[in-house]
Amino acid sequence: VCEAEARKLLAAYVKLRSTGRPWVILKWAQSLDGKIATRTGESKWITSPRARREAHRLRGRVDAIIVGSGTAMADDPMLTCRAARAKRVAIRVVVDSRLRLSPTLKLVRTAGRVPTIVATTAGAVRSRPRVADELRRRGCEVLVVKQVAGHVSLPVLLEVLGRREMTNVMVEGGGKLLGAFFDQGLADEAVVFVSPRLIGGAEAPSALEGRGIERVTQAAGGAWQAELRRLGREVIHRVVLTGSHL
Repeated sequence: VCEAEARKLLAAYVKLRSTGRPWVILKWAQSLDGKIATRTGESKWITSPRARREAHRLRGRVDAIIVGSGTAMADDPMLTCRAARAKRVAIRVVVDSRLRLSPTLKLVRTAGRVPTIVATTAGAVRSRPRVADELRRRGCEVLVVKQVAGHVSLPVLLEVLGRREMTNVMVEGGGKLLGAFFDQGLADEAVVFVSPRLIGGAEAPSALEGRGIERVTQAAGGAWQAELRRLGREVIHRVVLTGSHL
């Protein structure tokens, strides 16, 4: 009875129990022409306050929010949920393969209040031990993860988060990290906030800055659940990218 509906409802839980990895949501805001920032890196604000409130509600429903060190340093975000009646406090995870984070960033300064993990490599800790010690002193957990080609192994990171019983995690950027999750087939869902603004510029970044696909027939998202929701002048697209757990 209602098997298809039950599978959709339990998809994240089933994935965690069957693979040991959490359900991965890629989330970003973009202009109508697919840009997540201007060519100078400015991204505040592409979407409206109403759309940002909806994004905060999404944060209140996941166990972890993952960003790259470049985004953490460029935007200096808090990555907290400021929506009323949030269901949980998401752990903040910064993927920092070279241990570049500054202790002056908000993520680091508030690590004593909001759980914060800095996922890095053994080589980075050996080469920058003082940075690792300072991050720990500020309250961050410095998590050493197996490296692949000098970068944190994202599959291994997901397995670590899965062992900590995280069911849903959300990747919020930047484009290189989003692209890496997409290229490696690690994303289960994408939630995209589309603004009617036009930014333009060949050098302006887009959301998935990895290798990408070679043929249109390889494009993800066509075969599975897709939803479109209007939010004033903006649109939210939600696309389930994998059907293996539905």
